[in-house]
Amino acid sequence: MDRRKLFSALLLLVLVEVRAFAASPIQERADRFLALANAGYQALFRVSSEAQWNAMTDVTPEHDAAAEATGKAYAAFNGNPAIIKEARELLTHQKELNERTVRQLTDAAGIMAVQADALDKSYLRLWLRNSG
Repeated sequence: MDRRKLFSALLLLVLVEVRAFAASPIQERADRFLALANAGYQALFRVSSEAQWNAMTDVTPEHDAAAEATGKAYAAFNGNPAIIKEARELLTHQKELNERTVRQLTDAAGIMAVQADALDKSYLRLWLRNSG
């Protein structure tokens, strides 16, 4: 009988420990967001880099146009207000997130906000140049 009580107590302790290490719903949401944002960033970076390489090594109007189009797509992704908003929203729950996730979200939100600002300024300069 004592063995059963001891086994039950150990099992309960193990279950409590496992539950303590389970990710919170907000951590799972942040993990999914970071995985999706990272995959999108890497894909756009690769395509943009390839287009820029082609434009520099084989100068043709087609390659120039491709480099410009992929550069715009890459900049639009990096300055996407929805991505910045989601990263900032997740950061309001820092106590529920692990340290690595907080660092990644902080870096992503900061870098993307700076790039969005730069993109806005470049479009403003382009518009001013073309409207004058």
